[in-house]
Amino acid sequence: MLWIGIAYLVIVHFLWSTNNIAGRWLSPYIDPYTLTLLRWYIAALAYPLILGSGVFRGLKRLVLKPQTAVLGFLGFTLFNIVNYSALSFTTASVVGFAYGFTPVILLLMGWATGYGRPTAIQFVGALLSVLGVIALLGPKIEVVSSPGSLIGVVLGLMTGLIWSIYTVLQRVFFRDSDRLSLTYASLLVSLPQTTVAVALLGLFMDLSNPLNLELPIWGIIAYASIVPGALAYYLWNRSVQLVGTGIAAPFSNLIPVFTAGLGVAVLGESLSTTDLVGGVLIVLGSSLVTIESVRRGGGR
Repeated sequence: MLWIGIAYLVIVHFLWSTNNIAGRWLSPYIDPYTLTLLRWYIAALAYPLILGSGVFRGLKRLVLKPQTAVLGFLGFTLFNIVNYSALSFTTASVVGFAYGFTPVILLLMGWATGYGRPTAIQFVGALLSVLGVIALLGPKIEVVSSPGSLIGVVLGLMTGLIWSIYTVLQRVFFRDSDRLSLTYASLLVSLPQTTVAVALLGLFMDLSNPLNLELPIWGIIAYASIVPGALAYYLWNRSVQLVGTGIAAPFSNLIPVFTAGLGVAVLGESLSTTDLVGGVLIVLGSSLVTIESVRRGGGR
């Protein structure tokens, strides 16, 4: 069962990486806000079909809690809007590397809130990741004529901050709740929030008209909704059930690696030397932080 769980972990993080590829590919055809809205409405229909009746366990109680609404806004509405916005400004590879800073943000947030002081290994890992972020940002700050890529990196870093806050609040609000039903409840309560947000944004900017999208574009949207959306969450929950959170946690560092590789192979993206160095430093540093966190936490 251990090796099956590990295989699931590799697959699920590969699938989550393909969402970045899909978002980047879709960026010329649909705005980030409409894409977020469509993705979660489709995923809301697909979740019960793929994950089974367990998603309804305690659903009524969860959807009525204001804490669930906060998680829905952070983890589904805001995170996805910012992530897809980042992908509209710069390459999927660079966004993936920026997101790889997430474990370090979690470490710093835990330290600031009194949940623990970083060890020497974690401090070194955080320092390496910070140097990696500087390597990603530095040349882009200097290129004043092309600010888009800089905005993309900043937004990519913001996705890590948003996801970190979402993760911490999930632990604070629902320490013992079933994650399968909580995830679905958060998704459902995020739908009206996302709808209102997109409607308000539509008053100030020209948003995409889904009726004008061609069939291949709808196919990619459906893929992003169902495969890295619903299916990947099923595989994640199943893998954690098989191997425990301790073994599962370090696999999150595969996302920037997979995203960079797919960006080059599928989208034909190119990485500058500083992008590559920055990405390697971020992944190496965040891996040290995550593995040391798991070791201190005791595995499961």
